[in-house]
Amino acid sequence: MGPLVSIIIPCFNCDKFIIQTLESIKNQSFLSWECILVNDGSTDQTEKILLDISKRNPQFHLINSKNLGVSNARNIGINFSKGKFIQLLDSDDLIGPNKIEFQLNQLNSNSEIDIVYSGARYFKNSLDKLYLFGRNGLFPTVEFTEFDTDLLEVVKLRNPYVTSAPLYRRSVFNKVGLYDTNLKYLEDWDFQIRCVLENLKFQYSPFNPDVGSFIRLREGSLMDNRKEVLNAKALLFSKYPFLFESLRPLSIREIFKNKIKSYFKIEA
Repeated sequence: MGPLVSIIIPCFNCDKFIIQTLESIKNQSFLSWECILVNDGSTDQTEKILLDISKRNPQFHLINSKNLGVSNARNIGINFSKGKFIQLLDSDDLIGPNKIEFQLNQLNSNSEIDIVYSGARYFKNSLDKLYLFGRNGLFPTVEFTEFDTDLLEVVKLRNPYVTSAPLYRRSVFNKVGLYDTNLKYLEDWDFQIRCVLENLKFQYSPFNPDVGSFIRLREGSLMDNRKEVLNAKALLFSKYPFLFESLRPLSIREIFKNKIKSYFKIEA
């Protein structure tokens, strides 16, 4: 069946979307997986749904935790997991049916690659209409390409990919460490910066609905809390002064707009 892949899903008050997310896992063409469901102190019906699923399918494992945030929940799931490879997924997002198998084949065919990631698209209510840009026309998928000779320049501008896009070797977390629990937001950006600083090797596959990631746009999602995001950005900037010393905390959007043509791949 192949090596075990661990899928880590932090879950907080996601009873409206989690079943669809888990269906995208059950529909994977690759069958050797475990899914670690970390219930991060949900107060709705999330725990009941997760408990029912874990009882009916032994590939799903439920861990209940206090509400300590997404970084802590991911870390719990990673520490509990047993897979040689790790797929992270948010509780309201989806992945294409061949994503894990396709990316695992890429990692197995090249031992020098540490992280394989796919293109992503945003959606609202269904996959019938996909968006290249995210909330309020912002947050498009920024990619590493063969033209990006300085990966630090890419991550200085913005996250190069969404959380669910990569498939990681477990060795990545041994080298880089886990998620920074001091960051309530932008913890994935911080993690990607550390991957680049460790000189890890990335490989990208253009968006294909069979192997891509689908990010749900909805009210109340993490990136909607602008004040908290800006606070996290200031903390992130202070964490890497050598990287962000030339940037003002609130000027990142301006810089991103100026550089978008260099780092954003427009598909025909």
